[in-house]
Amino acid sequence: MKLFLVRHTHVAVAPEVCYGQSDVNLASSFPEESATVVRALKNEHFDRIYSSPLKRCVLLAEKIAGEQKIVFDARLKELNFGDWENKRWEDIREETTALFTDYKINNKCPGGESFLDLIERVRSFFVDMNDQPGSVCVVAHGGVIRAFMALMEQRPPLELFRATVDYGQVFCYDSFNPKQSIAENKMENITNSSC
Repeated sequence: MKLFLVRHTHVAVAPEVCYGQSDVNLASSFPEESATVVRALKNEHFDRIYSSPLKRCVLLAEKIAGEQKIVFDARLKELNFGDWENKRWEDIREETTALFTDYKINNKCPGGESFLDLIERVRSFFVDMNDQPGSVCVVAHGGVIRAFMALMEQRPPLELFRATVDYGQVFCYDSFNPKQSIAENKMENITNSSC
């Protein structure tokens, strides 16, 4: 199986706002950004396309899929920031110190979930993902992609907690086999190229 992970494009939210699972709009740059992603994937045929049901992923998945069916899965939603959703990071700075400064990935956001909770959600999706041969595209969020990386590369979650996953970035795991030892899968960043 060849697995592609695609992060949604820029959103119409101020950079200093925590939005997590809030269903926010895409930035006005979406047409250009989505065209760049579609060009990066133009030589790929996907046997299955999965997407978070949040519209910032849905709209990009539709551009990638064309007429192809998309399977929406709530387990692909971004981290649930709970009470912090739609608040400015500056306003919740004191509360977020334990989670972000001390890198305690098992700390839950008030009314939300922890990074480990997110990893477990993604693991559930990962286990259910069919291992039939072919090519799979998953359109999701930065946190979800980091969780996939933690699982597939068997890297400590702490190492990936702050990893950069840019808007519109595409990752490809070539010859990916969910049943194989996860460490045996190889990954490359293909933002502007193809596997």
